[in-house]
Amino acid sequence: MMRRRPTLVVLGLALAAAASYAACRDRAAPRPSWARDERLLHNGIPSRVELLVPPGGDAAAMLATAWSEFERVGRAVNAFDPASEVGRLNAADKREPVEVGADVAALLALSRAAWEATGGAFDPTTWPLKDLWRRAARSGVPPDPEAEAAARARVGLGRVRPLPDGRVRFDVPDAALDFGGIAKGYAVDRVAGAARAAGVASGLVQCGGEIAAWGRSPDGGPWRIGVRDPLAPGRSLGVVSSAEPLAVSTSGNYEQPVTVGGRQFHHVLDPAAGSPASTTVLGVTVAVLPGDYRNARADALATALTVLGAERGLAVVEATPGVAALFVVRDDAAPGAEPRTRVSSAMAAIYRGEPPR
Repeated sequence: MMRRRPTLVVLGLALAAAASYAACRDRAAPRPSWARDERLLHNGIPSRVELLVPPGGDAAAMLATAWSEFERVGRAVNAFDPASEVGRLNAADKREPVEVGADVAALLALSRAAWEATGGAFDPTTWPLKDLWRRAARSGVPPDPEAEAAARARVGLGRVRPLPDGRVRFDVPDAALDFGGIAKGYAVDRVAGAARAAGVASGLVQCGGEIAAWGRSPDGGPWRIGVRDPLAPGRSLGVVSSAEPLAVSTSGNYEQPVTVGGRQFHHVLDPAAGSPASTTVLGVTVAVLPGDYRNARADALATALTVLGAERGLAVVEATPGVAALFVVRDDAAPGAEPRTRVSSAMAAIYRGEPPR
C-alpha cells in the first residue's frame, strides 16, 4: 500500500499538469470572433455587416472591404449620379452598340432573367417613368397622358440586346437604365461572396430590405429575419428562418411612397401601365435559398411581385424552384379591414407569424 500512494500522487500531478497545459493552450489558441458594423449608405439606406472572423483574420480589414465593395457597386450603377457608369450611359446617344462594365453586364443578364420569368413585370428600363413621376411629385401635378405615353415608349428591356462581342445594342437610343429594383441585392451578393471567399463561415450582410445570411447567428442558432409590418414599420409581422443560407428581400410601400397632389402612390412602377403599381399590395417578402446571385434574384422578384399582385405573383413563385414569397395585401373595397398575409408553399415552411398583439 505504501508503494501505491506515490504512484497515485504522480499520476494526479501528471493529470493536473496536462489539464493546466490544455487550458493554457486553449486560452492561447485563436478563436473565431464576431465583427459588426452599421452605416447609412448613399441616400440614407440602413446597412449592416456582421461577420464571424476566422482565427487570425483581420476584422477591420474585412469590414473595410465590405463597405468598399458597397461603395464601388453604388458608384457604378447609381442612376441618380450623372458620374456613375449608368448615369453616363443614360445621358449618351446610344445609336451605336456600347461597351459596358462587368457590373452593368451582370445586372443586365440578371434583369433579363427576371424580366422573362415575370412576363416583363420587372424591367430596368423604367428610368424615364421614374423621372417623370419624380417631377410630378415635386410639382404636385400628375403626369399628363402625352408625357406618360412618351416616357412609356422609351421603356422595354426587349429592345436592349446583348451582342456576342460583349457590347450592348439599344434599339431605342434614348432608353435609360434604372437598376434600383435589383442593385441593392446585387451589392449584398458581392459583399457576402467576398466574405465567404475570405473564410467567413457565418455572417449577415444587409442593405435596406436586402439581407444575406449564412451559417449560424451569434447565439449559435439559425438566423431569424424579421418581416416588417408595412403599416407599422417598427413592428414585426413574423420571422423567416432556415438552416440553409438565406437571401431575403422585402419591398414595401412604406419605403419611398410618392405623393402627388395629396394622393400617395407606390414607389414601384408598373412597366406596362407606365404608372405606379397598385397600393393594394402593401409589402412583399421574397426568400431565395439555392443558386448564384440569390439576393439580386430576390430583390428583382420582390419588385416584380409588387407589380403582379398576389394572385399572379404566387403563380410565378410556385413555378420557380427554391423561391418563397409572402404578400401583405389590403382590400380597397373594405378600407377599415386588417391587411391579410398570403404565403407560397415554400414560404410556409420557413415563416412563422408573430402572435397578434
